[in-house]
Amino acid sequence: MSAGVSRLYARDLDSLEVRALAGTDGAIHPFFAPDGRDVGFLTNDRIKAYTFATGTTSTIADAATPVAATWTTDDSIVFAFEEGRRLARVSAQGGTPVVVAEAREDFRYGRALPDGTHALVTRLGQGISANYAQIFSERPKCSPP
Repeated sequence: MSAGVSRLYARDLDSLEVRALAGTDGAIHPFFAPDGRDVGFLTNDRIKAYTFATGTTSTIADAATPVAATWTTDDSIVFAFEEGRRLARVSAQGGTPVVVAEAREDFRYGRALPDGTHALVTRLGQGISANYAQIFSERPKCSPP
């Protein structure tokens, strides 16, 4: 974080030099493409990606308060939004997200598995705090049509 702004940084393994990645101001919750050539990240209201080969950042989609995302092997991004209450899928090339799991009482969606067919879910229905939450895998309609 520099001057109160979060951003992504990179460092070559054979160097101590750290460099800020252009266009990543406001970045939170980074995640890599399966081939490692891009890094996706969230902001308070968008899903973006930084491409290492070109040094450019692009906006993939708008998203209301996203909290987690996974870049799947079919070149889609599955992401939890509305503070994890809903789950959606969008092409990594950009487009309009499609909701694949609607909000359910006491559920918070997390990351999808890399194949995009399951997502981790936290259920807060038991006890008085997240200390009593249940974590399990669910198979929402994540697969592309």
